[in-house]
Amino acid sequence: MAHRQTISNKWKKQLGKVCINCGSNINVEYHHIVPLALGGNNILSNICCLCEKCHHLVHFGTTPKESHRAAQRAGIIKAKLNGTHFGTPPANYEKIMESIATHSTVFENGDLTIKEICELNQIELTTYHKVKNMLYKELEQENWNHSFQRPRRILTVPLYEYQILQARQNNIPIKILQEKRIKQEKR
Repeated sequence: MAHRQTISNKWKKQLGKVCINCGSNINVEYHHIVPLALGGNNILSNICCLCEKCHHLVHFGTTPKESHRAAQRAGIIKAKLNGTHFGTPPANYEKIMESIATHSTVFENGDLTIKEICELNQIELTTYHKVKNMLYKELEQENWNHSFQRPRRILTVPLYEYQILQARQNNIPIKILQEKRIKQEKR
């Protein structure tokens, strides 16, 4: 197990050669925190260093399941203390909120579809709606505590995705469509 071809030399340098369980640097092996057989991945956040002895305890302890869980917990705690982040990085709500306020066609001068905003910020649709709702609540309040400019106006009749895509195909500026929507609202 010491020389897995799936673990790159770059990752080996990042992981180091010290057992995260006991601190030994003798006979260090690379261990998958969530085993590949149980759906784990060959990604950096799923691999840790264990010395041969600790690695054996993980797989062949008195009760393998319990020893694996204990080593896994200990490894995760030590990795977090060393600054390793597991899973997807936390969302930067301020940045996403600014992007929605700037680009969403719900707001005056917005120019992107919801799908495009999600792709731009690398977020899921559920995160988009969560942050959009946070933004709406902030807009209801008097004071504005954000680094970006407060959106001037929420359109009650926003542009739909198909309208934005049609406008782009026909080389019609989105701003013209929004002005039509604003005129419709005033009637």
